[in-house]
Amino acid sequence: MNADKIHQRSIPQTTTLLKTSNNVSINNFNLKKTNNSTTNWVWGSFADASFLQWTTSDVFGLFKYHPVPCFFAVSLLFFMGVEYTLRMIPPSSPPFDIGFVATAYLHRVLVASPTLNTVLAGLNTVFVGMQTTYIIGTWVIEGRPRATIAALFMFTCRGILGYSTQLPLPEGFLGSGADFPVGNVSFFLFYSGHVAGAVIASLDMKRMHRWELAFLFDTLNLLQVVRLLSTRGHYTIDLAIGVGAGMLFDSLAGKYMKKAMAEGGDVLMGSKKSADPGWTYGTLVEGSKTSVRCNFCAFVSTGGITRHKHHLAWDSPDVARCPKVPDDVKKLFIELFEKKKRVKEAANSIPHFDEVVELEENDEDEEAAQPQSKGKRVASSAGATASDANKKAKGPLYAMFKPSLTSGKKAGNLVGSVEHNETQKKLRLDAVQKFSRWMYDAGLSFNAVMYDSLGPAIEAIGRYGCGMKPPTYHEVRVPMLKLEMEHTKKILRDNEVEKSTYGCSLMADGWRDRKGRALINFLVNTPRGSMFVESVDASAYSHTGDNMFKLLDRLIQEVGPNDIIQLVTDSASNNVAVGKLVEEKYPHIYWTPCAAHCIDLMFEDIFKLPDLKGCLERAIAVNTYIHNRTLLLNMMREFTGQKDMVRPAKTRFATAFITLNCFKVNKQNLKKCSPPKSGAQASSQRRLEVHV
Repeated sequence: MNADKIHQRSIPQTTTLLKTSNNVSINNFNLKKTNNSTTNWVWGSFADASFLQWTTSDVFGLFKYHPVPCFFAVSLLFFMGVEYTLRMIPPSSPPFDIGFVATAYLHRVLVASPTLNTVLAGLNTVFVGMQTTYIIGTWVIEGRPRATIAALFMFTCRGILGYSTQLPLPEGFLGSGADFPVGNVSFFLFYSGHVAGAVIASLDMKRMHRWELAFLFDTLNLLQVVRLLSTRGHYTIDLAIGVGAGMLFDSLAGKYMKKAMAEGGDVLMGSKKSADPGWTYGTLVEGSKTSVRCNFCAFVSTGGITRHKHHLAWDSPDVARCPKVPDDVKKLFIELFEKKKRVKEAANSIPHFDEVVELEENDEDEEAAQPQSKGKRVASSAGATASDANKKAKGPLYAMFKPSLTSGKKAGNLVGSVEHNETQKKLRLDAVQKFSRWMYDAGLSFNAVMYDSLGPAIEAIGRYGCGMKPPTYHEVRVPMLKLEMEHTKKILRDNEVEKSTYGCSLMADGWRDRKGRALINFLVNTPRGSMFVESVDASAYSHTGDNMFKLLDRLIQEVGPNDIIQLVTDSASNNVAVGKLVEEKYPHIYWTPCAAHCIDLMFEDIFKLPDLKGCLERAIAVNTYIHNRTLLLNMMREFTGQKDMVRPAKTRFATAFITLNCFKVNKQNLKKCSPPKSGAQASSQRRLEVHV
């Protein structure tokens, strides 16, 4: 079992599996033991615990599918053991720091070389300046204040924590006048603002896909950590918390930005145009009112701020996509457009026919609902407020009922009036247009509208009214299909009754599909009609009489041998043998050859006559000659009314008769396609005409 499913177990099942030695559940035992509700709840919760259902495969699955949490769990146990066995550092001893131990050699080098310490301090100050310049530049130059907000959050929190717990300088601290703050004589140890600032800048670079610059900052930050440990400027815990603080406050700044933009407020931009979040990542081109330059890729959108937002969201095929947009920014604008779309759909949820059917504010149904007193209308408890509320759009039922003609109110669009008929025509035209558009999109045949099941479907949608959601893919594929199967079985119950009362015919229809598979469809025919039984792929075994008999015998047993009167197959030799075997085993069942197949064979024998065979061959040759020449084929279709000589038929040999009949019907038109012939060609044509 997958470890993900450990917490998905049904709670009631656990109580039945936990048994005592007396075969009594712990829940029942404790209920008899005490009446204390608290105790019962505790024992009941324990009995319903999820781990009681765990198996060995669940435990191994936990390690397999969740290795990271398992690693941290093992680490927790390890460090708990270390914590409870490690002796505390005495107050008189210096603190132990593993970073100081690792950089002891570098510390001795810097103590021996103050000049080197000053040079490294100056380089570290330059790196701090690089961080500051980049973080402020993202806001002032690029208009992206997230990194600046994160730095403000981080340094504010650092100041509060550093002032709350003021730690002494580590033993062996090496200060320098080139350090920042100058001299490093007064600063907060917890936590490192240098490291946190570098992390914030690096995260912003990665969001902007500035991978090389981010790698440079990460490398310099690592060297900065080594230098701070070597000079004893920070404890290891200060540097580690600095990394975490940079990530934390960058995430908080991102959430703040997202909330501020979603509410439409400006985010440290200082201009009116910043109310639209698109201006956070774009600037207006000087001298233009509609051209916006992207802050990420410098692409200029000429369609205004909306087109610029589509440029960042990647949601329009007509707008170029920004190759450098961060994922969080792209997701932000996608959500904004989706929200705008939902608001628009909600505003348009009231159907337009409620606007064209202009019924009176207080219609006759409302008057009938009010109690009458002395011929006057009694005021409702809602007073004028209810009257104002009645001004909302009317539902579709208002277009179906006729107001009373005896009331003193002005009549609306009455059913049967000219206005009502025009409204209904407009509504139907709009509905049919949208339904037809769906058919075109789905590629449905035009004959689909002739199915009897369409009318009830349209009526059911109309009864539901406005706001109906279309069926989902899962609904039509699983639950609705099951319901339709049940519905079909109910319809076939009458056929089952007819089959038991009057008997039936078992029919076998063999054919080959495009893949060359030999398929046999079995159907049962009763006076009420035919119903499908089963389709068998008979490609895997030879169609001998014995094999076909076994197959038909199984079908006869499934349908019911006492209900079958007749077996219908084609008249192939193997099926003739099968018919005899069936009649021997079931004397009351008669084998009958298929009439269509017999007629097909008769046609085949007719065209074996020499005269008809030669006539058909010449007709096919003429037809082939015409179809192999595009210009001649086009000319023939012009004279025959776009008709071809070879037309498909349900049986193979009936096509020959239909083809010759087409030649006879279009004989004069075919003559117009060619000039008069002489000699042998004319006599050949006359022979063809005689046979036709």
